Amino acid sequence: MSERKEPGLDPAGLESLVASGSRAAPPQGQVPAEKRGGSVLLTFILLLLAAGGGYLGYNLMQQQQQLLGLQAELAQARDRVESLESMLAVTSDSAEQSGQTLQQRLQDVDTRMTTRLTHVDAEIAKLWTIAYQRNKPQLEQHGEQLKALQLKLSTAENSLASVRAQVAKANEGVSQVATLKTEQAALKTAVQGRLGGVEKQLETLERSLKLESEGRLKIQKQLTEQLSGLSGGNDASAELAQRIRQNEQAIKAIDGTRRQLSQDLLRIRQQLNNLQLKLEQAG
Repeated sequence: MSERKEPGLDPAGLESLVASGSRAAPPQGQVPAEKRGGSVLLTFILLLLAAGGGYLGYNLMQQQQQLLGLQAELAQARDRVESLESMLAVTSDSAEQSGQTLQQRLQDVDTRMTTRLTHVDAEIAKLWTIAYQRNKPQLEQHGEQLKALQLKLSTAENSLASVRAQVAKANEGVSQVATLKTEQAALKTAVQGRLGGVEKQLETLERSLKLESEGRLKIQKQLTEQLSGLSGGNDASAELAQRIRQNEQAIKAIDGTRRQLSQDLLRIRQQLNNLQLKLEQAG
């Protein structure tokens, strides 16, 4: 009797199906190194996908073990048939005597084996269909989730590029602020120098006016004494009186100028203090 080759699925094909299910999620090593510190949510979703793939692989492995068990039973049945055929060849003489009985037994065995093989093939096909129908929606769902993750990665890349552009602008702003601070410090030094010079000039002018006023007072005192020593209304006394009046007017003018200079000097000092305070606050 020729060896019967039962229909069914190749275990290697099932192993490739399990391997393809476990490869549903793309390896994380394909993500560029500069993006591996990305979103925690993205990592969590990838872990869920990997766990789902592992669960599918576990189910397929169980189904494969069932199929392997059925195939082992088929192999045992084949061995029994081959053993019977060997016994038939060895005892051919005895078989001639009881040929009808042995032939009937062989037919019964062949019928049972055919029925068993048909049942096994049906079970294998059923398991294949169940596994395919059960895993196909999940695999399709994983594919959609991977597409969504790729879209999120693209959006994250665009956001990262925008953030980098903003950081570059911020760095430019910091550089400009540093330049402005340097210019402000130079301006502060220049203003302080000029204001200090103006203050010194005003102080010198004030001292000069004070000396001139004091000198004129002395001259006026001398002229007054001379005028007192003169008698009558001669021309010398009139001229001296005129000089005294002019000197008094000059002294009044000098005093007014001194008061104005003192006010200006006080105002300039106040402005200098305010400007220094503003520069210190800005610095």
